[in-house]
Amino acid sequence: MRYNRYIWKLATFRPFTYLSIFFIKFLVFCVYVQGIGFIYLFFFNSLPDYVHTYRLIWSVIILIITLPFVRAVVVSIDIAQEITLLFSIGALIRQALLEHILSQPAARAVPGSPGEAIVQFRDDIDQIANFMDNLTFAFAYFLFGIFAVIEMLRINLFITLLVLTPLILLFTGARIAQRRIVTYRKVSRRAAAAITNFIAEMIGAIQAIKAAHAESPVSQHLEKLNDVRRQSALHELLFSSSIRSVFSSTGNIGTGLILLAASAAIQNHSFTIGDFALFAYYLSFMTMLFNRMGVIFTDYNQTGVSFERLTHLLQNEASPDILVRHSRIALQDPLPQVEVPIRHPQDRLECVRIVDLCYSYPGTQRGIANISLTLKRGSLTVVTGRIGAGKTTLLRVLLGVLTPQGGAIYWNDERVVDPSTFFVPPRSAYTAQVPLLFSGTLKENILLGLPEKDNGIDLAEALHLAVLEEDIKSLEKGIETVIGRRGVKLSGGQKQRVAAARMFVRNPELLVCDDLSSALDIETETIFWERVQNYGKRFEVEPTFLIVSHRHSVLAQADQILLLKDGRLESQGTLSSLLKSSEEMRQIWGVDE
Repeated sequence: MRYNRYIWKLATFRPFTYLSIFFIKFLVFCVYVQGIGFIYLFFFNSLPDYVHTYRLIWSVIILIITLPFVRAVVVSIDIAQEITLLFSIGALIRQALLEHILSQPAARAVPGSPGEAIVQFRDDIDQIANFMDNLTFAFAYFLFGIFAVIEMLRINLFITLLVLTPLILLFTGARIAQRRIVTYRKVSRRAAAAITNFIAEMIGAIQAIKAAHAESPVSQHLEKLNDVRRQSALHELLFSSSIRSVFSSTGNIGTGLILLAASAAIQNHSFTIGDFALFAYYLSFMTMLFNRMGVIFTDYNQTGVSFERLTHLLQNEASPDILVRHSRIALQDPLPQVEVPIRHPQDRLECVRIVDLCYSYPGTQRGIANISLTLKRGSLTVVTGRIGAGKTTLLRVLLGVLTPQGGAIYWNDERVVDPSTFFVPPRSAYTAQVPLLFSGTLKENILLGLPEKDNGIDLAEALHLAVLEEDIKSLEKGIETVIGRRGVKLSGGQKQRVAAARMFVRNPELLVCDDLSSALDIETETIFWERVQNYGKRFEVEPTFLIVSHRHSVLAQADQILLLKDGRLESQGTLSSLLKSSEEMRQIWGVDE
């Protein structure tokens, strides 16, 4: 199978841990369990001569009493190692997957819905980790089975074949049923992803749902999705459980067969009471062995489904080897500190030049075409135009959120090969029109892991520039207030200013803002832009701004205005020149000829 090498790669990630788990299970099943079986054999064979072997019998009883304590200690060590293994493999895959996703342009970071991606991060990776742990069980059981079958064949060939034949037939039937199990697993995973995605969308649109009085139809749709998930999960569970229950019931059948076949053999002294006790003892474990082998084959196919889904999450151009690439994970070590971006001399912005930049959304004619412009150090450039003119698209293509399909970008005459990794602090910072905030404190949302005490971080100045001082005073715990999912405790204007503070605290050379002050009242907006004008003096840099806006106060301050229409640069210049030369600009401004 094509996923075998990935399984091997995971097994060699923590080889000492993996081998120690296997060795412990080997001790449990191939030494402890086998030893108990031989104790039963000797004990029952010694019963006829109990008068002369009472010391042996007492020794056996003592062993039966003390060995479980030894087993408990060994199993405790095994559980600790298993937990380490499970979390290590899960962390390795999640870390690799997350690193790959974060390295992609945001517009195509994950295919499909976020809900499906969450299910893959959670359930599919857990499936792989659990399978890797179950492999150690399977190998230990398999070795136990070899030793047990050899001993049973040595004692009585006919009874051994009579007992094992039903188990082998059931195991073969279970293998035939694997395709159905894989199908049920895929359907179940899709149903779970649909619910996760709908819940995320529902929470994000809760205000719109309440305003439209749509609580009832939304609840009904969620109930339908849950019913689909319930049915698919039930099908998978019933089918898998049925196979396991059949294996479990064979133990009683096997015991009955032993009784029937052994009665005659015991009479002719070719089969002893001890042999019967050993066979009955082995039978329960042999049933578990075939059951475990059936489970491991089921898990193997389900793990293949999980690898396929994770490979899809990587997207077609990425190698699945990324998932199992060995790297350092911090399970017990302290988490690495977020490093403050270091400003190098070559990071100083003198000029950003864009030449014939193009992007078209797949399957549509929308996008931008042949956009050329120049951003000089210390300038304020405002991009404006009607809805759908391509303003946000231009910013997203420049920053690499959308991959450019044509044209070139230059930073100080050096061509930018990968905008998505280049336009980051300290070179650039971005604030979207609808900022993404997290369910943490206000401070955590601004710093996002940056050390507050670092010399290059001035949180107080960032808050001042964003006009947040009075807002913080009104919050119950000030800057330590938890703002809720997506900043639910904040107004639209406060969210925008928190995002602005997040941008300012990183002290970038180029500040890119998408309609940053659209939700601000006139008074706050005036104060905001007055402070932004003094940004360079406060942070000892000469910042360059690229801003999408249609607000008069912002357009009036612009050094140059880029007027977009239908994805193309209609005209550019100062506000006064455009009002004279451009009918489109006059209509946007609201002035008749």
